[in-house]
Amino acid sequence: MQLDGDESTLRPFGRAFYFREAPYFVFSNLFMICFTFIVKVLIAALHTFPIIAALHLTARFIYGYNYTYKDFFKGADEVKMDDVYTVLICCYFVTHAVLIFLWVAIEVGAKWALMGRRKEGRYNWDETSYNQNWELYQIVCKVRSIARLNFLDFLAGTPWMSSFFRLLGAKIGQDCCLYPAGGDPYMPEPDLVEMGHRCVVDTASVVSHLNTRGNFELKKIVMENNVTLRTRSRIQQGVYMEQGSMLLEKSLAMTGEVIESDSVWQGAPASRLLSYDTSSLGSRISMQENMSHAVTIV
Repeated sequence: MQLDGDESTLRPFGRAFYFREAPYFVFSNLFMICFTFIVKVLIAALHTFPIIAALHLTARFIYGYNYTYKDFFKGADEVKMDDVYTVLICCYFVTHAVLIFLWVAIEVGAKWALMGRRKEGRYNWDETSYNQNWELYQIVCKVRSIARLNFLDFLAGTPWMSSFFRLLGAKIGQDCCLYPAGGDPYMPEPDLVEMGHRCVVDTASVVSHLNTRGNFELKKIVMENNVTLRTRSRIQQGVYMEQGSMLLEKSLAMTGEVIESDSVWQGAPASRLLSYDTSSLGSRISMQENMSHAVTIV
């Protein structure tokens, strides 16, 4: 059955994907299916690498280099299982560390190869290849997931989390605590996020893009010093959170909102709940910073 309509209902994605009205080569549906399949196979093979490599390293350590042709049953009495388990665990620690290194290298490399450094602006499907590259990048990012677990979950709340997002282009100050209880999602455009010192982001959504009726737009998010995003809060593109501001649980800061300094906001959309005096806190922080600087000089 053919539906009646006109081109006014066609979105940028439809013009690019179905009518090929784009200034770049648009990959077909078959290509995306094949690309996804191949990447998932490679990721599955990569995730099995630590245990398989650990087993081979253990066999070589215990039975020697030419263990392939050895009769393991004849020498079974000479090998203690405690030694086997000890060597196996040690080898697994090493091979799993290699896996973590490969994960970071693959994800960071894919980010800069496919996305480059993001900039503010509009990126519609029929105008730029940004969204297509982002789809490819998100498929590659599955390398960080094992079943329902995520490698980033093991970095929750640690300084390594800030370091990881800095590798992806984020500007993050000192003593920040990111996603101590995990992220859903983790910030998808870290290179459009500027964060000051001593900020806390707790299972909050920091999203710099907005897709309205097919119009895809990117805007920077700025958080000054001592900003707190409580559990399940969300800030949209273009939000500016001034120093000492806080967004409470399940609250939403709308696009372009300015969250005033030393204030607490709540609701969806969020509105100011209260303000507080932080003059004593500021003096203590300055004192601590001066003491830290003095210790460093000494």
